[in-house]
Amino acid sequence: MELCYSCNEKFTDSNSSQEHILLNSIGGRLKSKNLLCKDCNSKFGYKSDRELSKQLQFLANYLNIKREKGENQPLKGLISESGKKYNLTDGSKPSLSKPEIEIEKQHDQINYSISARDEKELIGILNGIKKKHPELNIDEAKKHFKWKEEYLTESLTHNMAIGGNLAFKSIVKTAVNYYIFIRNEKSQIEHLLPYLKDNEELSVVHHFHPKALPFKKEIEEVSHTIHLVGNKHEKALYCFIEFFSCYSFLVLLSDNYIKENFVSTYTYDVIQNKIIDRKVKLLLKSDFIKESIRNPELNFKVVKQKLDRVMQIGDKIQNKKQVSIIIENSVQKIFERFSHESKITEQMIDDLSNEVSIEFAKYLHRNQKK
Repeated sequence: MELCYSCNEKFTDSNSSQEHILLNSIGGRLKSKNLLCKDCNSKFGYKSDRELSKQLQFLANYLNIKREKGENQPLKGLISESGKKYNLTDGSKPSLSKPEIEIEKQHDQINYSISARDEKELIGILNGIKKKHPELNIDEAKKHFKWKEEYLTESLTHNMAIGGNLAFKSIVKTAVNYYIFIRNEKSQIEHLLPYLKDNEELSVVHHFHPKALPFKKEIEEVSHTIHLVGNKHEKALYCFIEFFSCYSFLVLLSDNYIKENFVSTYTYDVIQNKIIDRKVKLLLKSDFIKESIRNPELNFKVVKQKLDRVMQIGDKIQNKKQVSIIIENSVQKIFERFSHESKITEQMIDDLSNEVSIEFAKYLHRNQKK
């Protein structure tokens, strides 16, 4: 389209902008400069996109999904069995949500035990303590720093809620964006714009998890799928959307569709970073779609099966990543230890083997305790 579908302003070099049809925060790559102008792109659906992104953030972080722009944000508020709170930036490295400070008074002495996430944070804490205790020598205190990395042996709990009015609007926006991107027109979805702009409420989307999947997945696939259907006979324009091969939704874009019949599918594997040529068998009648949205049935068993599968793939990714980290760190330690050597010696090889064995034993012990 030559016009922004939200405000009808004509696109120019100065006002055009890239709109991600699938959110950048979940690894979406499909985008277009012919959907929203720069001004509308910065405002249109901002709250709803942020909510959906937040709901899907755990899987994005756990699967180490790479954004096209920017870095993954820490997932906050994971709780360990002992009640401590952690953040998760990627699937393998949790960090404390905030520094821990323990104070112990012994006669005329006050002892501080500090667990900080980095040196900058620790120095900031020490400066705060110095305001209360001017006699504190920070340089002397720094001599007692002990930096270490250790495996977390407790399980972490994170509660995920998927859906709700705000997230649903973002899902509808994805379907609308894809329709305009594919069909290059907006007459069949224009009635949804007031809803997307928060000017009215509609019931056009809900969870959709049929017992029989409408397509076959590759063994290690984790993907986003958009399947759009226009059926003139049924007067139905609808869209099936699935995020991370887990969470599926059905969107009724129009129950008065009058254009030609068409089917369009887009699937992107966020692990392999590739488009998948997908055939989806999902021909639905208009009455069924309306009833599914009015009285949705959330098949928890199907949802759990899909989520368990994706989490197992995530576990494999994390294990593979940790093996690489162990080997890389061990090699670095050995080269630092034998920096005076000009060539690789048998002693270096023996020490490397020992170092890798010790680190693998720690990692396996951590997994067993979990």
